[in-house]
Amino acid sequence: MDGTVAKIRAYPAKGEAGRELTEGKFIENLGLEGDFHASGGDRQVSLYFIYEDRADPNPAATKLCFSRYSENITIVGIDASVIKSGMFLSSADVVLEITGETKHCHEECELFKAGEKCSLADLNLFARVVKGGIIRIGDEIKLTKEFTHFDSRGNAAMVDVSGKETSARTAIAKGSIYMSEEAMRAVQGGTVKKGDVLSVARIAGIMGAKRCAELIPLCHPLCFDECTVDFSVNESKNEIEASCMVKLSGKTGAEMEALIGVSVALLTIYDMCKAIDRAMVISNIRLWEKSGGKSGHFKRTEDNPLGGLC
Repeated sequence: MDGTVAKIRAYPAKGEAGRELTEGKFIENLGLEGDFHASGGDRQVSLYFIYEDRADPNPAATKLCFSRYSENITIVGIDASVIKSGMFLSSADVVLEITGETKHCHEECELFKAGEKCSLADLNLFARVVKGGIIRIGDEIKLTKEFTHFDSRGNAAMVDVSGKETSARTAIAKGSIYMSEEAMRAVQGGTVKKGDVLSVARIAGIMGAKRCAELIPLCHPLCFDECTVDFSVNESKNEIEASCMVKLSGKTGAEMEALIGVSVALLTIYDMCKAIDRAMVISNIRLWEKSGGKSGHFKRTEDNPLGGLC
């Protein structure tokens, strides 16, 4: 069952108002960074579910203690009534294990005083962070009975994608390398002893993208329709930005392949220029744009560096 992250909120101290976040860093076995509950145990992350399609004539969230109530993560589209302790929620980077503990009403709640049942009793659960990382507003989040990258014995395993539909997928990743003026002049002037730096790095990036499954253990081998690597040179900053685009038709993929491609291209530039400048810095490798698959269209922009769903 799939849902979408609608809100992320951290509570710095007990009784304080929560801070709305566009993204949250979730730390394994601790919880949401900056939240006072992130202190170990089984109740690290508080989850709230809004299931918009339920047949109940009283929709979820109509009887809440507070009109602006929100937990660490608010999720739309997953029916909380089917969730059991031991199930998992997974986004692109984070895995949460449901502990099954629900929220209890506060004595000051008007519904509690009136003897009514607040919907939080059914829709609010807690989870342990099994795999840490970043969750962003708009991220797709899946409810599964098992942690998909582990088998029944707890061993690492590839995700079974046999049930997924084939779709056209495209991903673009970017990254930069910063170097000295001397190294930049050599790259631009074609005087690097190992040869034409950008031509070699372009081929290396394409080769790296094609071998992603050999480098990242749980990635699936994929057949590309197209793969390109391009460079943008900024002489004033002594920066070379690399961009890798991967296009394919399949049940998974494209993002990791593009990220590997741009990484290998930048590492090749470093290798070819290190005799001139060993202080070069590779930075800001990130997914720039992605389309296809269930999660839809993602595009990062300079004005919105955290990206988002289009």
